[in-house]
Amino acid sequence: MNNEKLLPENHRRSLSVTAKFIEEGLNEVEAILNGSSNHSVTHVVETSYDNKTKEKIHEIIKEIQAVNKEMFTALSLKPQITFESRVLQSQAVYLWSILVDSTAKNLSRYGSLTTEESKLVDGYVQKLLALVDKLKVFN
Repeated sequence: MNNEKLLPENHRRSLSVTAKFIEEGLNEVEAILNGSSNHSVTHVVETSYDNKTKEKIHEIIKEIQAVNKEMFTALSLKPQITFESRVLQSQAVYLWSILVDSTAKNLSRYGSLTTEESKLVDGYVQKLLALVDKLKVFN
């Protein structure tokens, strides 16, 4: 029997997204457990598991990954295809909107800033906006 006939297209599409989220979530956990995600200035992950516990967690993750892959194949699920340019453009727009909301004027909803503080904040925000604008040219 053709695997594509096992489930209607809408269900396969939904399960494809489910499989993607499982894969992404497990990849994030693995990166954290391996310490490879702790190279950030803005986010620090504190170690809370000993090596023996991490090994047990890795074993379970591998099992989940195997079943997720099996489901993906057996049900003829389709991978999401994304172009680098689309990811870059969407992130650039997202970052730009966050930065615009971070100007001294927009931060006034949290309380007023002195002129000196406003200039300092806006100076950094403007530098970051200019750099993000440089990313937008790559379509």
